Amino acid sequence: FLREGNTFNLNISLKNSYLLFKESFNISSATVISQVNVNLPIIVIGLLLSKYHVGIFSVAYKLIFFLLLVDKIFFYLYFPAISRMFSQSRTQLEEFVNFITRITIVTILPIAVGSIILGEQIVTLVFGLAYKDAVIVFQVLAVYFVITILNSIYGYGLIAFGQANSYAKIIQCSFIINLLLVLTLSYFFGILGTAIGVIVTELIILSSFIYSIKNFVKINLLNYILRAIPALIIMTLVFTYQNLLLSIPIATLSYMILVFLSG
Repeated sequence: FLREGNTFNLNISLKNSYLLFKESFNISSATVISQVNVNLPIIVIGLLLSKYHVGIFSVAYKLIFFLLLVDKIFFYLYFPAISRMFSQSRTQLEEFVNFITRITIVTILPIAVGSIILGEQIVTLVFGLAYKDAVIVFQVLAVYFVITILNSIYGYGLIAFGQANSYAKIIQCSFIINLLLVLTLSYFFGILGTAIGVIVTELIILSSFIYSIKNFVKINLLNYILRAIPALIIMTLVFTYQNLLLSIPIATLSYMILVFLSG
């Protein structure tokens, strides 16, 4: 390169470097705090309750995080696409975010409802009858699964829209909220209180993300949830059929047909 007479200029802007460092630090700190929030319930249960309760909650938590593998796959597909669209076509951005929201809703809601209905079978199949007490915790945490996926959509959206600072502030505040809720509810209501604490925290995060992102896109989240309810009701009714092996494919097919017909 240099032998051919080419040159290069190394321009360093302290201001730009500082802004880049600040944004990177905010995202990194938010990532760390998110992991602290994830592990906080187990630590609190260990401090306030017993090893037995730690084991029961961990069983339910592990199953939920297995379902949350969808979230990891989603990140690698969604974040690059929305970043590119934000910089290229603002007019299509709102349509894209709402399309992703709708696809996500119609995918995760039946998973959550199915987990609630089949909670006992899932827990005992994977971990055995000894962990049957984890069923109710797993069923409650199915709501956490839904909210966490939605948080990923709007959290990644904020970062893609150049709002890393807002994203970081919301996550930083969520740590205090999570700590207070999990400590208080675990003390008074045990591991069910712990589960409710993390759900409320995630719900507050979701509300904050939606409020922050509304300056860029209009989100029709509630509308998509309401449109999925009739299909979910039919799916739930089919699940009440005694033959489980037969009811699962029929319930799944019924849900897919009704969602398709609803547009």
